[in-house]
Amino acid sequence: MKPLLEIVPSELFLLYARLRQALTAADMPDKHPLETLLESAYDLPQLPVDLRLRLLNSNETWRYYLDLLKDSLIASLRAKHSNPDFWTLFDAARSNGAIMDMRVALEKEFDLDDTLPALSIVRNVLTARYHRPRVAWAQDWVPPNIAWESERAVYRCYWGLFDFFGKKQDQLICPLLKPGEDYHQEQEWGMDALNVDDTCGLGGVTLYANGEAYPVYSPEGKGGIVWSKRLLKESKDSVSVEITAEKVGPETAPYTVRFQCTALADRKDSPIQVTLQGGDPDAVLELGIGIRKLYQESFACDDEAGILGSWGIQAPAIGWIGLGVVYPKSLAVRTEELPVEHQVILKAESGKPLTYHIQGTWLKGRRFSRCPTLVNWMSELKTTSQLAALQ
Repeated sequence: MKPLLEIVPSELFLLYARLRQALTAADMPDKHPLETLLESAYDLPQLPVDLRLRLLNSNETWRYYLDLLKDSLIASLRAKHSNPDFWTLFDAARSNGAIMDMRVALEKEFDLDDTLPALSIVRNVLTARYHRPRVAWAQDWVPPNIAWESERAVYRCYWGLFDFFGKKQDQLICPLLKPGEDYHQEQEWGMDALNVDDTCGLGGVTLYANGEAYPVYSPEGKGGIVWSKRLLKESKDSVSVEITAEKVGPETAPYTVRFQCTALADRKDSPIQVTLQGGDPDAVLELGIGIRKLYQESFACDDEAGILGSWGIQAPAIGWIGLGVVYPKSLAVRTEELPVEHQVILKAESGKPLTYHIQGTWLKGRRFSRCPTLVNWMSELKTTSQLAALQ
């Protein structure tokens, strides 16, 4: 036996369709506002796309709204159609909750015998409106930038310095990026939410070879590292870009560092996979993952969950932001407090990919007024840690 929540919405939809036909036959073609909402697939600017899809795919939601719509349309039909024999039969079925009997009574009274579409078909048509790419990427709107994003978060990298943009709502902004615009000033969609300056930014790395530190980023493009970038792979729900740094470390035995940066649909974080190649095969390698220090901040490191997190403010125009790194705790060696960044040091091996996640948030872009603290932000990062399931 099927659960009622699989049966009732479909029966209510067929009843609604017959009520609409009966009202049209009774010269009442105007639609109820709720009908318009359902037919629009909840196309309201206040509702993000993921919420619209959740509503469309929810049997509970269909049952609730179709039940409300049924009662309203019955009241409208009663005011226009006054056959007492019909209403006696219809009301008896209604008092017993017999949805199918109500529909049959309408079909007999108004001579309706056409085939009605199933709710499942209608639902597929409505959800298809939102079957569009949920990730995007862009590069060189200002060289040497490359960006990758889901509708919920956008990250970028240039010369190994990692940054993020804050969004005011869930949308793809990579197609909107244009040369010459100042993203440090608030735009209609949001703004560049982190001043990276000469630091690693959000999740930039430092290679340690035999204890010697070699930052894998080039402020202002200066230094001997050779950079390249490209799109690696793209689908509707995932996009990955590759950033390659060559000639990293000792001149006599340089390393190549490859970053695979990914955006996943409906995710606020970004997995970053780093692979080291070349260099001295006997060297002891470590990788430092950093987040830049803010001028005013609270910082925490959760060794048990594998999280670095800070909550603070860097510039009044940007306001409060949260920065976070989720790392594989089994590889953690130590944490370092450097002059301009917090860093976690991980064991690394040449040729063996290492994955960590970065996540940033911009308070001005949040929908609801609230006053989060570092504790709240660390809780969000812990959720990401559980989702990432890094070992």
